[in-house]
Amino acid sequence: MKQNIKYGWKGETNVAGEIAADASSSLVLYSQIRNRTSGFIFNISSGQFETYSSASGNQAAYALSMSEQGSCGHYVGNAPSTLPAGVFDITCRQRVNAWYAETDSLVANGELQWNTSVAVPLSNLPASGVISEVRMTRGVMVQNFGIFLKSSADHLTNFTSGNVSGQIARDGGLFGALQSGGFTETGLGSYVVTLTSGDLLANTVRLYFSANGISGGTSDPLTLSFVLQRSSGQ
Repeated sequence: MKQNIKYGWKGETNVAGEIAADASSSLVLYSQIRNRTSGFIFNISSGQFETYSSASGNQAAYALSMSEQGSCGHYVGNAPSTLPAGVFDITCRQRVNAWYAETDSLVANGELQWNTSVAVPLSNLPASGVISEVRMTRGVMVQNFGIFLKSSADHLTNFTSGNVSGQIARDGGLFGALQSGGFTETGLGSYVVTLTSGDLLANTVRLYFSANGISGGTSDPLTLSFVLQRSSGQ
């Protein structure tokens, strides 16, 4: 009987077993990860999404191993460290022969909502081209504000080694440079910057980020919108 696959929310980083499914004991199970937007499948070996290929050699590259906990029929797999943030469709299959095949039986399916380090109820990391609205405090500095950039070439690949620039518009005004402006790359297309108290001295702000690659190429633009809360006494 096909079941819904589960993802683990453990509230901490670098935890294992984010993908889980229940089935009969002593099976050889594996999972496949697909990008919900493009339909591309994740190649475990290359660490990238690609167009699906039915070639037998590719089936092994698409397979994320799952292990049974004891003999209880509960199987878990670890999300790849190279998996970018996003919402992904997961299929769990049973390998019935000594090799991986398209005809392997489907055991479970579901989704994984991932922020590059943990499974989360909703993605909590901004991504290129997304307009989001969150609440922050008016006039209070935010250090290590994180953004996540994708390449404009395919809108999927993490944009690394980029020279990032950021602009801000306060209370419906024109865009201008961030007061800090110094970005630090933290890997996998992620960058952090400080939003100063002056940047956030407004009721509403809009942020615009873009990047040029050191070796060429550009990122998709990232636009964010914030409603700022007033603290006591403001």
